Amino acid sequence: MNFQMSKESRMNYIARRKEELANLTAALLNSDFRALEVAGHQIKGSARSYGFDSLTTIANDLEIFARAKNAEMTTATLKALEAGIDKLQL
Repeated sequence: MNFQMSKESRMNYIARRKEELANLTAALLNSDFRALEVAGHQIKGSARSYGFDSLTTIANDLEIFARAKNAEMTTATLKALEAGIDKLQL
C-alpha cells in the first residue's frame, strides 16, 4: 500500500519522526515499554504508507522488543530507528 506522497508530505513525516525520538528516548528512560510498543506499531504503519520500508522493519522490531520489555534490544532498536530516520531518502 504505497501511495504517492508529495515531497513536502514526506519531509514533514521525517521531521515529525525526528521530533518524536526525544519522546521515545524519554519513554525508554522511564521504562515505559507500552508507549514504545504503541509508537513502534504506529510508525510501522505510517512508514509503510510513505514507502519507507526500512523504517517499517525497524519499527516492527521496536514494537516486538518493547512488548517483551527487553530493555537491551529496545535500546538498540531505538538507536537503529534514529539512524534509519537520518538515512531516509525523499
